[in-house]
Amino acid sequence: MSMKTLLEVEIEDKFNKMDELDPSTKEYANAADSVTKLMDRVIKIEENEAAEAYNEKKLKEEQKSQIIKVVVDGGMKLATLGVTVWLALTSLKFEENGSITTTIGRKTLDMIFKK
Repeated sequence: MSMKTLLEVEIEDKFNKMDELDPSTKEYANAADSVTKLMDRVIKIEENEAAEAYNEKKLKEEQKSQIIKVVVDGGMKLATLGVTVWLALTSLKFEENGSITTTIGRKTLDMIFKK
């Protein structure tokens, strides 16, 4: 059994015992304090469980967003590489005399070979 369940059983037992006691006695006051402390512990356990569930959900969402970010970044890099290769290949079409056919091709090659 979980700690929460054990505490709830103990609280129920204490309540049952309190029914038999006279409310004006010191034993009743001690039992009430004991029940209050046990209930506080149950509340803390519930708060911790709720915080844990929230953190797990948040972690899963962050993992999904990280995966999406990595995939998008990789796709952008591949697209950039593909466009660069395509520009290089299209600019390397030579006429019969060996010159580059377009001004854009010349500028692209100048940018590639200067770096």
